[in-house]
Amino acid sequence: MLKKSTALSRAVEVVFITKAMQTPLVLSSTLLECPSCGKHTVVSPHEGAYHCLSCDFVRNFNPVTEPMPKEEGGLGAMLFASVGFLLTVALIL
Repeated sequence: MLKKSTALSRAVEVVFITKAMQTPLVLSSTLLECPSCGKHTVVSPHEGAYHCLSCDFVRNFNPVTEPMPKEEGGLGAMLFASVGFLLTVALIL
């Protein structure tokens, strides 16, 4: 009976150590401190963005990209210019 419990405890120990090796070790010196609440609960959901899980402080360091300006003209302006050009050529001849 002693051998069974020793084998069982050894199996549990191996599973525990294997599981512990799969989880990454995070040192407290590498954790970011929240400037609002001072806790080390800041995560980065994507590059340049930081979010505190304790006080919901959010900061985004990515520059804001302005939307591209809408193009002037289009098909209507091109047709208007073409008709104007043809009318000018017809008047000159």
